[in-house]
Amino acid sequence: MQSFLKPLNLVFLFALALAFTVVTCREAATVSQKTEKGIIDLRNWNADSGEVVRLNGDWEFFWDETFASIKQKKNLSPEYIPVPGSWADNSDHPATGKAVYRIKILTSTKFPVFALKIYEFPEAYRVYVNGNFLLENGKYSPDPSLGFRSLVRPVAVFPNENNSSEIAIEVVSLKQRDPGPRRAILFGREKDIRSVQENQIISDMLTGGVLLIMGLYHLGLYFQRKKEKGSFLFGLYCLLMTFRICVTEEHYLHKYFPEFPDRLEWRLDVLSFLVLPPIVTAIFANFFRHEFHQRILFPALFIFGLFTIVYTISPGEYIFTAYIGFSLLTSLYLGFVLFRGVVRKRPGSIVFLLGWIIFSGTAVLDFLSYSNITRTIYVSHIGFLFFVFSQAYFLSIRFNNALSTAEELTGRLEINVRQRTEELNYSLDIIHKDLSLAKKIQEELLKRKIVKFPQMNIVEKYIPVSEVGGDIYDIREIHPGKFRIFLADATGHGVQAAFVTMMIKSEYDNLDLPNLLPNGIIESFNKSYSEKYKSLLSFFSCFILDIDLDKKMISFSSGGHPDQLLIRGNDIIPLQSGGPMVGIKTASSYRLDEIPLFPRDRFLIFTDGLFEEFNSRNEIYGEERLRKSVQDFSEKSISDLTELVLKEVENFLGQRSKDDDITILAIELK
Repeated sequence: MQSFLKPLNLVFLFALALAFTVVTCREAATVSQKTEKGIIDLRNWNADSGEVVRLNGDWEFFWDETFASIKQKKNLSPEYIPVPGSWADNSDHPATGKAVYRIKILTSTKFPVFALKIYEFPEAYRVYVNGNFLLENGKYSPDPSLGFRSLVRPVAVFPNENNSSEIAIEVVSLKQRDPGPRRAILFGREKDIRSVQENQIISDMLTGGVLLIMGLYHLGLYFQRKKEKGSFLFGLYCLLMTFRICVTEEHYLHKYFPEFPDRLEWRLDVLSFLVLPPIVTAIFANFFRHEFHQRILFPALFIFGLFTIVYTISPGEYIFTAYIGFSLLTSLYLGFVLFRGVVRKRPGSIVFLLGWIIFSGTAVLDFLSYSNITRTIYVSHIGFLFFVFSQAYFLSIRFNNALSTAEELTGRLEINVRQRTEELNYSLDIIHKDLSLAKKIQEELLKRKIVKFPQMNIVEKYIPVSEVGGDIYDIREIHPGKFRIFLADATGHGVQAAFVTMMIKSEYDNLDLPNLLPNGIIESFNKSYSEKYKSLLSFFSCFILDIDLDKKMISFSSGGHPDQLLIRGNDIIPLQSGGPMVGIKTASSYRLDEIPLFPRDRFLIFTDGLFEEFNSRNEIYGEERLRKSVQDFSEKSISDLTELVLKEVENFLGQRSKDDDITILAIELK
């Protein structure tokens, strides 16, 4: 059975890595339309499809010109140069100097706004659309002392003017050996272009998050078992790959710290790349000690270190090329080490080899992109994920073998362990049965029952997002002629919030309700709840309203709950009362408010799910809209008012589903 499970584990491992890669490496659908002589005809382009256009092809090119000089020289004839690409590759122009790229885009769409996604130009540049200045990235200046580069890859938004957009990009190169756009410039609707950027950010964040967690996890393993130096090396490697995400592609370091020197960021980028091969070599030497010739480890690390120091101090293309050559030779040797491990049937070596092959392939792609041989995004951190999963599988086998050895050395305890395991399994069966019963009990306790009192009409609406939710309420007569309404909203929704409501109900039922004022109830509630469930970091808001028909007064108090509404004729009066959410701080005080009760007063008691809803444009419904809606329908019956308010919220949401549970208690005095 165990021999059968190992292939399944392997398949699951790589299926998981592949699924993650598919999610994080999704690219936006693009239109295949080539630019010819500076014009791209997109009049047959369906903008509604969500596709974006790669503005690849021959752009107009004006060497040693500025945008202002081109406007003055109206009869100036352009050259044509392929984009993406370097102007130094296919022309007689030097790598240093200034130039203008220009393209005309023809469309036939009614969308009022377009956008560009610009990836990487040599140094600073300015963008003009239809003769108007749009943006400047970096500081454009032919003077090296005044100009500087920005590594941010902006989204440029501009209006659609008569379905004809002339894009001009004024660039300057003072230090780059391969000037020009290194990636395709994307064109499309603003939301589609921003979606491209958002997908890249999501990909980077997910990948960086996985690598960060794996890095910290392996460092934690090392500090728990310091003999396992491979865990330390691999954890360090994961953290370096996480850092590389910050200084490549979207350049988050420069994006969030714009004053950070771009030259220093470039050095950090290069340095983080250069230290990776020696760390990988040390990892292999640790994991495959019998297959790796240990006497060559120190010389290899010394050579790597020497190249890194020299290139960092004095960057030179020949030094970098020599370093890459030595890295490739080392990579071949590491592949040979893995092959020897497979031949010798080292546990996990096949998985390790597959991960290494995938990672090596993506590393080669990164090198080709870094050297401007290809124009692709950096993907080695994605390939490294496969390597991470394969290494995790390999480490799990090593730890499993260590555990097996320990079990052999402690054979006398094996019988006791088995007995304890059986006892634990028996206990787990009991726990599972108890959990099943607890679920049924919870469902019974959370059933909403229609409460009727002769003195008032009550409309109850409960709309959970999922099968169970995090809202709970209680309506009862605490003294003859005096009624109490309690409403609580646990943070979150679904099963987690539903369990919190169980705790809320338990604590609420244990309070001396008739003899406490609303603020006293919340204070007692907060104290007992915080002391019992502080470790759960679970909070909730609540609102308590007492209606005293004999004294014709209402008193109320709130714990972090939104303002509730009193409907008095055509007036909408917010019931405001201060106090933090329950469970945040043990010693909290809550204010009690009292106001006279008038005949025919009506109350709208609700949770924040009624107004904290967002439509497809990411606009919030909000409390102002809610109050206006209640104002508009204030003359309707309490039942109709409730239905109309809910319909207003649904109309606002459109096709978008609700984000939170909604509870409404509408009360009308007879």
